[in-house]
Amino acid sequence: QLEPGGKPKFVFAHFLIPHPPFVTHETGRCMELDEALARTRAENYVGQLKFANQRIIAMIDRLLAAPGLKPIIILQADEGPWPEKYAGNEVSFMGRDVGGVEWLKASPDELREKMAIFSAMYLPGVKSDAIPPSASPVNTFRRVLKTYFNVAIEALPDRYLVYESNANLYRFHDVSGALLTRQISDLD
Repeated sequence: QLEPGGKPKFVFAHFLIPHPPFVTHETGRCMELDEALARTRAENYVGQLKFANQRIIAMIDRLLAAPGLKPIIILQADEGPWPEKYAGNEVSFMGRDVGGVEWLKASPDELREKMAIFSAMYLPGVKSDAIPPSASPVNTFRRVLKTYFNVAIEALPDRYLVYESNANLYRFHDVSGALLTRQISDLD
């Protein structure tokens, strides 16, 4: 989008959906606690996701239908869902994430579930194979800045880090090897 005067406009929005508490019905109404608790974790998560998808698709349709330059659109999650054994109560656990997880003890499948984030991009004029399927989120905006704005910035190594535990939130460990090997083999 261009602002008056022809300057590019950057809009960033962080939507906290789908995110616990999973009490948003697929129609968009907030469920009563008893109704949400009577449904399965999957029903609550998928219901909230269906509503979010409907609203996001409608917003993208409006953006793409607007006259003028086509916008760059990036939809990217900040995290995957909590693996079920760590999820806790995702209905009435208001305003907090789940309890502590010692990610170094999590299985590769649990790490993959948490780290496998949704990422979709509408990049006008860019070939669909320009972004490798194993690209980590650290490079999303680097690629956009380099491609569209000629910023001299290179991609960083695609890495995935976990924090050690709630007691050591800033002690990170690289789990890229296991995740990338599994992600690439899943694409074959």
